[in-house]
Amino acid sequence: MYIMRYFLMSLFLLVLMGVYIQYNINTMYALHLFNKEINLPISIWMVVPAIFLLLFTILHFTFFTSLRFFKEKKLQKDLNQIPSIIESCIVQKTTPVKIGDKRLKSLVDFINHTQFEVSNDYKSNDEKIQKAVDKVSALNSGEVTEIDEYKLEKKGAIYQRNLQNKLKNESLLAEKALEEANDDSVLFNEAKEVLITTSDRKTIEKNNIVWDSKTLLLFLSRYQADTNAIVLEYDDIKEYLSKTTLSSSDFIVLAKKLFQQISPDEVIELFYHLQRDFDNASAAYLYINLELEKMEESIKYLEQFAEDELEEFRFYLILKENGAKVSLDTYIK
Repeated sequence: MYIMRYFLMSLFLLVLMGVYIQYNINTMYALHLFNKEINLPISIWMVVPAIFLLLFTILHFTFFTSLRFFKEKKLQKDLNQIPSIIESCIVQKTTPVKIGDKRLKSLVDFINHTQFEVSNDYKSNDEKIQKAVDKVSALNSGEVTEIDEYKLEKKGAIYQRNLQNKLKNESLLAEKALEEANDDSVLFNEAKEVLITTSDRKTIEKNNIVWDSKTLLLFLSRYQADTNAIVLEYDDIKEYLSKTTLSSSDFIVLAKKLFQQISPDEVIELFYHLQRDFDNASAAYLYINLELEKMEESIKYLEQFAEDELEEFRFYLILKENGAKVSLDTYIK
């Protein structure tokens, strides 16, 4: 547009100059070139070189204006990618992009290696960025949100957090969470806990759970429970207990839990067999006897052990024999 104005104004001035010269110097000038004579008014000879200079100037301007246009267009293309790059950074997704501008390329490289932590009150004019901020804020608040559009890696933090939020609301997702969660992550452990406390034995065994004392206690605590109860024979309990080693304290915790769910006779019978098969179950068996105030049986049972074994129970019996008001639960942990 500006080049056209420049061209028209220059051409107008050249015409005025030619008319002025023609009016004041009305003579002819002959140029001999290649044995030919070119005879033209002097005004024409004055204007023609200026016209060629004008055309050269127009070509010069056009060339560099075109270069600047394509350079700015390329820069604008790079700038248009910035919102998408920031969006990917917010949802912690690595997206390969091609940036031509060296300065922007350094900025983009920095953004791609940065984790943004955006405050909840931040408002962006860009719809894509604001949408990503809202979704991450919702996830941080424990909500479940739709993130499939971002095509995140299943091992990524945002995907795992969304799955973790789903797990809290939908226990049926436990198996899926176990498959997709990072090993030993918070999500993995939560999923394992939900699976153990809610699923049937077949489902639990299908997922090849790696048992430890915590998970095993959670599972065995479901024996004849009011909710999510499981049916176990003694051989089943014995088989599960062989998968890991429970300490004396663990057996006592299990005894306390089962004491609330099944009858005293069933509890004492169960731990009578357990203490014969597992040495660490002796303290729990003794605890149950004391809980049922079977003092004579407890004293007789203690005689089977050395003086330095089960000392806390020996001290408890001494205190009780001397009339001390001691609670078993507070004394025996």
